[in-house]
Amino acid sequence: MTWGVLLAIRIALKTVSFRRLYRFCQWLAVHGPRGAEGYLDERFDALVALSVERACTWMPGRIMCLPRALTAVVVLALLGRPADLCIGVSRPAAQDFEAHAWVTRSGKVLVGTVEGIETFPTFPLNPNRTWTSQNCGV
Repeated sequence: MTWGVLLAIRIALKTVSFRRLYRFCQWLAVHGPRGAEGYLDERFDALVALSVERACTWMPGRIMCLPRALTAVVVLALLGRPADLCIGVSRPAAQDFEAHAWVTRSGKVLVGTVEGIETFPTFPLNPNRTWTSQNCGV
């Protein structure tokens, strides 16, 4: 399932605006299946993160952080465990520009852990078309 979601996300990123794709992820998190919270634990979240990484190894081309993060958000939502998509942008002194996307759930980074993630101020797109700062658990 994860590989199929990753393929769909990669196609959608090339054909649909990011705003529309983000709204779909938000809609899925709200209207997706429920009831998995009671019997699934952190190990399950780690298995989903592992499945995203494995799906990326079977996908041709280099998979950047945004498709990985969106895939994890959609898979978790389909399994009844909504997570938060975080996007951060930083401009270190020695470099021009850096951006990164990651997924958090219950205050822990599931997908997209990198060294120095705390240096990325986050600003996820709100469904009502405003940019807001968000604490993404790092």
